[in-house]
Amino acid sequence: MPRYTLTISPDYVKDWGVNDAIRELLQNAIDQESLDNDNAKSIDYDNNSLIIANRNSVLEKSTLLLGGGTKDGSSTIGQFGEGYKVALLVLLREGYTIQIRNYKAGELWIPKIVNSRVYNSQVLAIDTMEYQFETIPTNSLEIIINGIDNAEEILQDIWLDFSSSYENIRSQKADILDENYKGNLYIRGLKVAHIDKLSYGYNFDVNVLKIGRDRNIVSGYDLQTELGHVWGKIPQEYAKLAIKLFQDKAYDIEYCPLWKMDTAIKEAIVEEYGDKTVITYESDKKAIEDTFGEVKNTVIVPEGIRDVVYANYKQNTGVYIEKK
Repeated sequence: MPRYTLTISPDYVKDWGVNDAIRELLQNAIDQESLDNDNAKSIDYDNNSLIIANRNSVLEKSTLLLGGGTKDGSSTIGQFGEGYKVALLVLLREGYTIQIRNYKAGELWIPKIVNSRVYNSQVLAIDTMEYQFETIPTNSLEIIINGIDNAEEILQDIWLDFSSSYENIRSQKADILDENYKGNLYIRGLKVAHIDKLSYGYNFDVNVLKIGRDRNIVSGYDLQTELGHVWGKIPQEYAKLAIKLFQDKAYDIEYCPLWKMDTAIKEAIVEEYGDKTVITYESDKKAIEDTFGEVKNTVIVPEGIRDVVYANYKQNTGVYIEKK
């Protein structure tokens, strides 16, 4: 029975739990299907196990190398080809047992955490053996996780498409999700983070957000920049939702400057505020009144709204402040 020892310590990605590990395995199944329409994924579970499978996939020994894998990063969620190895490690660490039925290779793989004399530490290992399948299975690759009694609950949490239905607004690069998913971030349906200060949930297209090696969102600025594009390109009938976020100074729309906004949002802002004098700070109001006297319809607004209204004033009248 050949054993392949991987130099991955059980302490790797300490903050990962079962949900994170299953997300990675599910991600691989989805990616394999996206690369080949004939390689359909399937998910099956009962009271004690979860099976994640693909119809035509095979695991080569080379995928056990860190950095080894078949993903090209252009149409898949993951980029490093190491997700399934880390997932196996986490599941073993959490006390589950795993079988990988690698039918096309004619093998059964058994992941384990073993003691290594070379490294004087525990490491991840994969025992492989030739395996004679009694019948030809429907799927050529099956990852079977035993001991999971809440698979449905986990899938509900990590996989948007597992939900029976949800409401969304399609914008550029992402779907804006209804209040039931507030704060959740997904990439092509798979949950990657939860951020409390978000006003909505979002399901991004592949290769929009930068994801770290441990699948975290690398930069809050990158996220807010992409959210600026999402809200700046929102369909016209939902423009007032964007205005409400501006009014609330929401985290979601903090980086949506004038140049990112479609005409529909600008027009909605002008309709709402075009007959008012817009300022961004209370101190600005005092400075204006000291210069011009009392100014009618003065309202304090976020900078995004002010920029749109000022640009409209300049374009149409050249007047920025209207004296009462």
